[in-house]
Amino acid sequence: MTPDSLGGTLPRDVLNLNRDKTLTLMVPDANTSDMRIIANSLGIAFVAVFLTLPGTAADREVVGTLIEIGCATVPFGQGTAACMLRCAKRGEPIGIRTNEGTYTISGNWAADNETLLAELMTKEVIAIGEVDGMAIAVASMEPARQ
Repeated sequence: MTPDSLGGTLPRDVLNLNRDKTLTLMVPDANTSDMRIIANSLGIAFVAVFLTLPGTAADREVVGTLIEIGCATVPFGQGTAACMLRCAKRGEPIGIRTNEGTYTISGNWAADNETLLAELMTKEVIAIGEVDGMAIAVASMEPARQ
């Protein structure tokens, strides 16, 4: 008995000729096939979501000088600590100037820590927080040990 003697041809993955010359009809399991489709779809969706994230952030320590970004970049020199503090209290962006560049402080750290901000402005600091590119969401800040 051959596949052709059954009245037509069947794909090889459906009809199997065994060693003992018997034929086995292989019927795909609908549940297994559906599960594969679902698993593959979930995998593709997970990869797509992961690739659309802007970046991965990680907690890190940043050491540098606490500055108000606008005053620190004036063409005629550095702004004074008092000027930087006034600008920072008005909501102007602040950052930490390092050898790598200036990390912009994101979030509400300045508004939530006005006393510490006044104490540390233009001073060397150690900030710990979530770094994403050249931005840091500060969790804690203290004077650098000199």
